[in-house]
Amino acid sequence: MGSICDISEVLLELGLSASVTEEERAVALVAITRSEGAVKRHLRYDPVQRQRTEYYPQMDMSSQSRLALWEATDTQAILRQVAEAATSELQLQHIPIRSIQSLSIDYDGRAGARAGSFAAETLKVEGEDFWPNYDIQDSASAKVCSDGILRSIGSWPTTAGSVKVAYTAGYTAAELHAQDTIIDASPILDVVIEEAKRRVLKAFMV
Repeated sequence: MGSICDISEVLLELGLSASVTEEERAVALVAITRSEGAVKRHLRYDPVQRQRTEYYPQMDMSSQSRLALWEATDTQAILRQVAEAATSELQLQHIPIRSIQSLSIDYDGRAGARAGSFAAETLKVEGEDFWPNYDIQDSASAKVCSDGILRSIGSWPTTAGSVKVAYTAGYTAAELHAQDTIIDASPILDVVIEEAKRRVLKAFMV
C-alpha cells in the first residue's frame, strides 16, 4: 500500500469503491507504488513524515582554498579550518523539518564508517550551536522549518560525512489530506492519485 495515499482513494476516483475485483485491486496497488515513486523523484524528497538519520555534507568541499576562522561563544573560542565554500547554512534533504533529535559534528566521522565516530562529545546543542530556520508553527503549536535549512553560529564542516543528524521531517496524513488548519500539502496527494488513476486506466486499456 502506498504511504502517501490509500488504495481506497484511488478506487473512489476510478468509480470502483463499491465493487472491485482482485485484479483491479492488484493493479491499483502497483500503480500507487509507482506513482509515489515518480512524485518522490520529482520532488527529490519523501514528503511523508518520518524520522531519518543522514550524513552531511554529501560532497567533499574541503579540497578548495582553505582559511582559518575563530569561532567564539561566551565560554570558548575555536580555531576552525574551513574551505572558502563553507557557509553557516546546511540544507537537509527532507522537508519540512519538524524536530531535530540529535546532531553531531566529527571532522573525522567518515559518515559513521570509522569505529568510535560521532562519540558523545561531538554532540551539538540546538539553540546554542545550531538551529533550524523555523518559520511557522503547525496546528499543534510546534515549530516547523519549511525550507529544511539548519543555521550555525559558525561555518558548517566541508568534509563529506562529518555531520550526523537525526531528525523528523515531512507532512502528516492530515496535512496531505487538507485536513489541517495551517499546513496544506494536499497538492502532493492530488498528483499521486491522478497519476495512479492514469496508470490504472492505461493498464486496462492495453
